[in-house]
Amino acid sequence: PLPDAAAPPPAPTVSSAPSGRKRLTTALVWGLFLLALGTCVALVALSSMESRPPVNKARLLLNPRDIDIHLVNGNSCANWSSQHSYAVGLASLITTSLNTFSTFMVHDKINYNIDEPSSSGKTLTIEFVNQRHYRAQQCFM
Repeated sequence: PLPDAAAPPPAPTVSSAPSGRKRLTTALVWGLFLLALGTCVALVALSSMESRPPVNKARLLLNPRDIDIHLVNGNSCANWSSQHSYAVGLASLITTSLNTFSTFMVHDKINYNIDEPSSSGKTLTIEFVNQRHYRAQQCFM
């Protein structure tokens, strides 16, 4: 056999320092990544400062098939917390029933603090009042 056939081909020389183009590309990728990360952090910080969405004051077209359910807050009765939980359960039952078995679209807005304009054409208001009934003060819904 020939002695040069058994010898391995010479390995290409690899420079230990990366080329200028590769270094520039790496720096550019890292710079864009840090810019995107900083933008995300800034947007999250800005969104947490403004807690309420802007309210649109424009007139909305009312949908006669939509119903909103609201609870009038007040302390006219003695045990307000139990009445509030009763009203929440009742509104949930009404909402589920009408959304399931009717063509109305009901929105339960009892536990929502945002008072924004609604497109609902009808409103069901639940209120507890303290009235005298048969010589005793009673709370009625």
